[in-house]
Amino acid sequence: GGGKSVFVLNLLANMASTHGWRAAICSPEMPTVPILRDRFRRLYLGRKPEPLETGEIAKADAWAERNFIFIDTDPTGGGATDEPFDLEWIIERATDAVLRDGIRILVIDPWNEIEHAKERNESMSDYVARGIRQLKRFARLYGVAVIVVAHPTKEVGKDGKHRIPSLYDIENSAAWYNKCDHGLVIERPKGDGEESNVHILKVKFEETGKKATMPMTFDLDSGRFSPRYDS
Repeated sequence: GGGKSVFVLNLLANMASTHGWRAAICSPEMPTVPILRDRFRRLYLGRKPEPLETGEIAKADAWAERNFIFIDTDPTGGGATDEPFDLEWIIERATDAVLRDGIRILVIDPWNEIEHAKERNESMSDYVARGIRQLKRFARLYGVAVIVVAHPTKEVGKDGKHRIPSLYDIENSAAWYNKCDHGLVIERPKGDGEESNVHILKVKFEETGKKATMPMTFDLDSGRFSPRYDS
């Protein structure tokens, strides 16, 4: 509930508007219609659209159609189903999106909702490490940024006590910390309030940034994150 998915959508919208980067999104938890469509409308308009604003809504939808490709796990387009799909399935479709649509970003949100095809006698930790290697190989081959949204373990919120998760708290494997190039944790200290923090906990290469905590404000109406300068 820290706002991981919404933060990633903000990032995609900013990269599309600033640099013209198209993104492919595989999000089994969130149906393309209406959830992702409505969130992109808000991000484009900076507010919740009114039902009668058909012209503005059409502009927002056209912007989303130009910039985002949806790897839908339901062939009918109605949202997530029980159809089996694994990492190889996603990478195959993402490769098509690179060659056909010129995507520069792939998002998997969340990791735990995809089909995990472990090999016989392979531990979950080893499987996660192998999966990360596959994604990094895809990223380097095609020049694509890969973003994976992953949940922390239940131990983080045990007994109702709040603490900031570390990258070692991500479910199933320490490989999430050991093998990622960048690791972020999105925190909303007051639950559903507007105050948020973006913790950059790992930066593998110093040329690409540095570790820091960025205080942010989350606007519920627009779904936008913005820097908070009072800290």
